Formats: sequence, C-alpha cells, structure tokens
Amino acid sequence: MTDIKHAKVITTTTMPDGAERIESESYYEHLAHKMVEMEKQLHLPKQSLLKELIECATLLTEGSDKVTIVLERRGDTQVKVTKRWQVSKQAFPRL
Repeated sequence: MTDIKHAKVITTTTMPDGAERIESESYYEHLAHKMVEMEKQLHLPKQSLLKELIECATLLTEGSDKVTIVLERRGDTQVKVTKRWQVSKQAFPRL
C-alpha cells in the first residue's frame, strides 16, 4: 500500500436536536489540523428570520471564529436556514 501524504477524514454525528456534528482531521504526513463544526437546517416562517440571524451573530460573539449562513426562500412564507459554525480548531506543528 502506498503511503498517503495528504488526506482528510470527516466524521458526522446526528445530535438529538437534529443538528450535525462534523469532525474533520487533515493530514500532511502527520495530523495537521483538527476541526469540529456544527450544522443545522431549519424551516422557518419569514417572521422568525431576524431572530435566527441574531442567534447566529451571538455565536460569533461567544467564541466561534466562523459562522456560515445560507438562506433559501421556500414559497411565499417559508425560509430554509442552513447555519454552520466552528466549535473548535486545532493546528498541530509539523515534525
């Protein structure tokens, strides 16, 4: 078997609230980065959208370095919100 210098291993776990916990490990000969992110999809009435955006901003102020929000209109009254935020990230020095 050939040694792989570059690789990325991604593991997802479904949480009780429906969110996905995404753990990724990046390798360059050895473990280089490890990151944990959460992703959650919601279907909301348009009136609830502002509350959800404020919640995403709160994630940034409480320590997450990155929050990604995707908004998709679903008909005249619904919005699909996909939010993904970084929980932790570690970098490991190359040996």
